[in-house]
Amino acid sequence: MFELSIIVKWIHLCCASVLVGGIIVLAWVLLPAMQESALPAKVVRIVKIMVHSSLGLLLLTGLYNVWTISTQTAVWHSPDYQGMLGAKILLYIIAFAIAIVSFRGAPDLASPRSKANLSWLAVLGVIILLLSGILNLLRFQIMTR
Repeated sequence: MFELSIIVKWIHLCCASVLVGGIIVLAWVLLPAMQESALPAKVVRIVKIMVHSSLGLLLLTGLYNVWTISTQTAVWHSPDYQGMLGAKILLYIIAFAIAIVSFRGAPDLASPRSKANLSWLAVLGVIILLLSGILNLLRFQIMTR
């Protein structure tokens, strides 16, 4: 069980890092470099696959991680931990909705609205990663009390 938990956390962190890093590169490096021209269809297709698969894996591994934490009674019943976890889940839902809207159909990622959505996704992703670190610190503080 312990090994599975480590593997799932590793997958969760890798997906989050790839997703946030990919969105940052797309929003703040590739699109500005392309100026007014659209990204090639192949790049858009690869980005859509990356975003959708990463979001799906994050959802599944996140649910497993919450289930694992729920067995640690002291951590699960901590108001601080519940508040941070709730904020992280809320931000994930917002990011998920933005990603689904931004990457449905054949999106024009060079449009101003898409650029704004990608920037929001990048910022939300960084905040969610920071909340993950805070949640880990809280969990260790609660477990060592």
